[in-house]
Amino acid sequence: MSDILSAISLFLAVLGLLYSTWYSALEIALNIELPKYKKDRGPALDTLNSTFYTKSLPLTISSIIISIIVLPDILKTLAEAISILFENGRIVFRYYDSVKTLFIGIYVLLLAFTIYLTNVSLKINSLLRKCK
Repeated sequence: MSDILSAISLFLAVLGLLYSTWYSALEIALNIELPKYKKDRGPALDTLNSTFYTKSLPLTISSIIISIIVLPDILKTLAEAISILFENGRIVFRYYDSVKTLFIGIYVLLLAFTIYLTNVSLKINSLLRKCK
């Protein structure tokens, strides 16, 4: 379990580093002003295309893939926790495992980050479609 926790933590650290590096480009794309006439949208279209396909989409896809990869382990851990709870009828601290608890917490953060990145990608894609 600690190997999985280490792997997912490392992945989130890399994802966070890439996100923080590309944050300004993502914000520029999200706040881009689309010119009224299509002929004038060339620079905006280039910015949106570049940001969507080289930054936003790779971050989102990576986040979704790792969420899916870890999902079976999370479900197993949650099923174990629920079975212990219902088996004993109360919370028993002698079964408490901080590694498993951290694993669930990190997965919740990963899901939140995945939802956020998906939202950013959808917004940039929407702007890209309006621009064309």
